[in-house]
Amino acid sequence: SIGTAMNNVDLSLAKSVLDSWVVLILQCHSIVPMILIGTLWYLAAAARRREIRALTTKARRNRRPPDKGFPKVTILLPTRGFRRYSAENWKSILNFQYDGPLCYVFVVEDMNDPSVSIINELSETFDGSRSKNAEIVCAGRARHSSQKIHNLMCGIKHCIKSSRDAQNEYIMCMDDDVQPHSTFLEDLIYDLDSMPDMRVATAYPFDIPPTRDASIFSYATLAYHLPLSVGLAIHTKTRFVWGGCMAFRLEDMIDDRLGILSSWSKGGYSDDLTVAAQMGKLGLQIYCPASAVFPQWLPATMTFRQYWNYLRRQLFVLDTYSDAHNKHTNYALVCLLIYGSVGFVAPAVTIPLRFGLYAFEVFAYSSRLFIPRAWALSAGLFCIGVVYMGVALAQMIAETATLISILHGSDRAAITSKLSFFRIAVGFWFAQLVSPVCLAYTLLTPHIVWTGVSYVRKQGKVSVVSHSAAPCDRY
Repeated sequence: SIGTAMNNVDLSLAKSVLDSWVVLILQCHSIVPMILIGTLWYLAAAARRREIRALTTKARRNRRPPDKGFPKVTILLPTRGFRRYSAENWKSILNFQYDGPLCYVFVVEDMNDPSVSIINELSETFDGSRSKNAEIVCAGRARHSSQKIHNLMCGIKHCIKSSRDAQNEYIMCMDDDVQPHSTFLEDLIYDLDSMPDMRVATAYPFDIPPTRDASIFSYATLAYHLPLSVGLAIHTKTRFVWGGCMAFRLEDMIDDRLGILSSWSKGGYSDDLTVAAQMGKLGLQIYCPASAVFPQWLPATMTFRQYWNYLRRQLFVLDTYSDAHNKHTNYALVCLLIYGSVGFVAPAVTIPLRFGLYAFEVFAYSSRLFIPRAWALSAGLFCIGVVYMGVALAQMIAETATLISILHGSDRAAITSKLSFFRIAVGFWFAQLVSPVCLAYTLLTPHIVWTGVSYVRKQGKVSVVSHSAAPCDRY
């Protein structure tokens, strides 16, 4: 019949496409990005394992302060609104164990921000004998940069004005949604102060869903970060920066010798990518110890709309830049993202389709099952890559959970019990599938909304900033 003939044509066309050399090459080549990311996860697990051993040594436990004493540190926290874990996160930051002068500067857009009253309540618990103090600075609304960069620059200028000895002072810029361990600051400043060639230090996050059965979009957010975090966790000297935690020497900010403030002020949107590009341009590395890991809690009920907006904001930064070097760096990241997504998604889609087509022919037409060697090879390589990645990821997560439990004095099982490896796998492939589509849409759309603030970019710079009446959810 005509219907049968059309079905046969459709099957033949599908077989010819799935058996083409282009598809076969994509399938076989997928082993390359899988082995690459799996190896990076293995190296990250090994780095965290070494840190766990170091944390148990007598030398690490009995670390003595420098002869000149610990330098003054000012912690800048750009703040907007108040979310579920805000109070808990701020308490962990305000309760740093630090043997030197410590100042907290919360930078808000408006003194009517909901966070102001909570900050005032928390800062009242300070013990004056520990040389701690906190203050709130109103930055006003951003006009030609992201609100976060505007707040950071305002806070840094405030620190410069109140500085007494810039050569022995540090600025720690932190997001208000991170939860560091109590000795993080002292450990980081101790190391940074003993390495004059290191001008910037950073940390890295570890996303944790609040429950094992959290939304698949929460897991997709977690999975999106998994390949990105390895650049910060393999070696203590890196080229990457995480915007959730950036430590600078105040003397470098006064005369802007690193060019960070001037790059931020030129319509900057991404604080961390700009810093990384500037440091790369100057040939300087960034310090990131394996112990500088921050648990970051994800929302349990993230919707696709929230995930899409979050992903767009992550990708929007790749088309913002301060100069040609920054532009080339960001576009290189675009190419890597597309390469990885195609490498992960193409075999995950075409191999099951081809297997299903073979199964249909066998059961519908009683055909003899015949699997070409080339297809068997590509399927075998894909399976090897998946297993290799899975084992490497499981090791990295296990070592990270152990490290966090030691640093925070928490139960390791309390972390691992919140993670579903099946949902992580689904979230990972979903993120790889959606990312190229979201990237194309984001590159073609010049505007984005971030916590109630709308940004329009033009030629790599923020050109228009529009503010809503009230802060919105981070995602």
